[in-house]
Amino acid sequence: DIDLWHRRCGHPGISLIISMIKNQIVEGMDADLDSPFPICGPCIKGKHERIPFPASNNRSKIPLERIHADL
Repeated sequence: DIDLWHRRCGHPGISLIISMIKNQIVEGMDADLDSPFPICGPCIKGKHERIPFPASNNRSKIPLERIHADL
């Protein structure tokens, strides 16, 4: 099934899986292309974006009021 091949091939896009099936790139790779494509939880989580750090309300008002340094 398409979900199995999606996981086996390292989570490529569905269009690549369909192309592999139609062009018979992998021997024995059969799947029903008319069945609905499953939703892949790891792919969805991998595409989520996170902000690198929370926004701060403590902005400095004058130059050199706050200095950051690596020691």
